[in-house]
Amino acid sequence: MYVKLKKQFRLLACDGKFELFKNDTVEEFQLDGEQYEFLLRLDGTTELSEIMKEYDPESRSAITDLLGELRALEALEELDQPSRRVFPQAYPSPYLEAVLWDVTSLCNLRCTHCYVSDYFKEAKGPDLSTEEALRVIDEMGAMNVRDLSLTGGEPFQRKDFRDLVRRIVENNIRIASIFTNGVDVGDDTVDFFVEEVKLPRRCRVRISLDGMTPESNSVLRGRTSEAKVVFEKTLGTIRRFVEAGFLVSVGTSIHRSNVQQLPEMYSFAKDLGVQEWRMAVPKPIGQYKNTENLIGANWDEVLVAYKGVIDAHLADCEKVDGGVKYPIKVDIEQTFRTELIEKTLNTFNPDDIVCFYHKSRCSVKANGDVTPCGYFDHIITGNVRTVEGLRQAWESTAMQQVKQTRIKDISDCRGCSLLRTCGTGCRAIASKVNGGMCSKDPYACRTAPLLEDYIAVSLKQRGLQMTMSDGCSEYSVTENSPL
Repeated sequence: MYVKLKKQFRLLACDGKFELFKNDTVEEFQLDGEQYEFLLRLDGTTELSEIMKEYDPESRSAITDLLGELRALEALEELDQPSRRVFPQAYPSPYLEAVLWDVTSLCNLRCTHCYVSDYFKEAKGPDLSTEEALRVIDEMGAMNVRDLSLTGGEPFQRKDFRDLVRRIVENNIRIASIFTNGVDVGDDTVDFFVEEVKLPRRCRVRISLDGMTPESNSVLRGRTSEAKVVFEKTLGTIRRFVEAGFLVSVGTSIHRSNVQQLPEMYSFAKDLGVQEWRMAVPKPIGQYKNTENLIGANWDEVLVAYKGVIDAHLADCEKVDGGVKYPIKVDIEQTFRTELIEKTLNTFNPDDIVCFYHKSRCSVKANGDVTPCGYFDHIITGNVRTVEGLRQAWESTAMQQVKQTRIKDISDCRGCSLLRTCGTGCRAIASKVNGGMCSKDPYACRTAPLLEDYIAVSLKQRGLQMTMSDGCSEYSVTENSPL
């Protein structure tokens, strides 16, 4: 009998940690080094009995237990004939876990807050050709990139978008998110995702909706003469993906015409049936540098609106069997998210990475430029078109200097009483607004007090405790399950 690890199960190794990752359910199972090495042997080319001969009796007993757990997870194919699975070569530190990819600079809207407007309509050079884009996907597969998020521009404006999706799936890279304005998404798109490429429903479809009326939505979305058409098309796309069972996340950028609607929009988002509602104030990057004074919301009104949304959401949260039940997840800036009432909030220490979420992530722009993240477009560490490609851009000194910046390095934030939960905010925003990596992020300074001064108090009043854990080496609300 030949045993092969099923394709949707990925083996990951990073910083001395080993995991088995399940693409479709986003489950992570901890492994030790010996288990990891054994699973690499399950490539479908050697009979299990031959593999077992290489281990002593004690190890064989442990392997038998491991195989039992894998069979319970339906992680194995048991075959009469050899059928090879090629595992990506173990990638050394620093490991590139996830990529945000602007697959095109084309867009069907002219949003007044667009943060990638500097790349709009090939302003920084032509978009990657189909051949170049497919080659980049193959390189990501060889690097064992775990997650890929697709954005733009508007990704559905790329004529070969489905070819790219097919290649990503072939490379066993999980499509974590697809960002879209939802306006011109073909009626057959959901069928393509579900029936042809069998995209897991855990793929997050992020759809922009910046108001609960056509008028408020059109303030940012550009095509004001077609405000009703744009609004209805966006709602139609949201409903199609919801009905298909995808994890639909509505993203709302706050402006002066929708800020007072936010508490009411909470009910609107719930009625749409989406699973997440995310909101944030646009940052002065790209087009918003020119429009903030015209459409930007007053910060006092923003904070009042945030409190209104939090109050409405917490009123919906109910303790059930040791957990919490809620109709929708809410994510506000870097300040509040529903997970705070479910899981431990690991706080920051001086030696922690300033943006742990992006420690193992980077961004690829439409023209192939590689940057530390979507906002950090003024630091370009390479281009995927070159012979060196993505790998060298990721491993470059310039990239890793950003990725290894620590809390204690941010001189302007030293001594701040909110540092343990704020973590210095966003370094890209700080750099853009205040001129340096070690300066303050003024947006984080405005929102950070909410966490301890308002959110923690509100949770306690409702019997929903927010748990903080000091002395952690990372900021995370994710969990790993031991295998």
